[in-house]
Amino acid sequence: MNEFFVNITKSLDIHDIPTDTNHDNLTFENVFDEIVHKFRSHPSISKITNVYSADKIFDFKNVEGERVKKYIDKLDPRKSAPESDIPAKIFKDFSDHYCELLTKTYNSSREARIFPDELKKADVSPLFKKGVKSKKENYRPIIMLQNLSNVFERIMFDDINDFMSSKFSPLLSGFRSKYSSQHALLSMNENWHRELDKGNFVSAILMDLSKALDCMNHALLIAKLHA
Repeated sequence: MNEFFVNITKSLDIHDIPTDTNHDNLTFENVFDEIVHKFRSHPSISKITNVYSADKIFDFKNVEGERVKKYIDKLDPRKSAPESDIPAKIFKDFSDHYCELLTKTYNSSREARIFPDELKKADVSPLFKKGVKSKKENYRPIIMLQNLSNVFERIMFDDINDFMSSKFSPLLSGFRSKYSSQHALLSMNENWHRELDKGNFVSAILMDLSKALDCMNHALLIAKLHA
């Protein structure tokens, strides 16, 4: 199952995204500068740079111990965690003893621009979706992160969300607080009724992308975040 999940996109025949290859004689300080250069002519990058100016540069902020404790207290003891992880109940019950240390750990990682390698580790379990149970493709991987990783992730999410929320389309309903598929359906429904009242026709194109997150091009994502 692990081999299947690791190599899951190789069988989907995904074409490489065209990139700017005019950099044979250039040298780059790091791989990120090279990625930004390669995708500088990509249509999505051009669109982003045309709409948004680079007057404000994003950065993560140092965190106070109060906010670290806030997210420790929000850990759910009923949720599964990796076998080697500290149980959420112990995390919560004894947080007063080590909250200051975790705050220093987060802030030092932020200043070093490094997310601790140990917190990137997770347990992956195959969860059956549908169809024949003996076929690997009918399972999806469920990732269980460590409790501390979840705490750090929530802190980082706050900073990213504060910076990005004003840049999102008002029609974007996925992965946003207080939004759901219901909001997307309500918006579509209103548009359909409005056009039908005018005597117009209404049609819709619905797409379901197979293994959408697995197929995401990480290099292009980095270039978009840079833009």
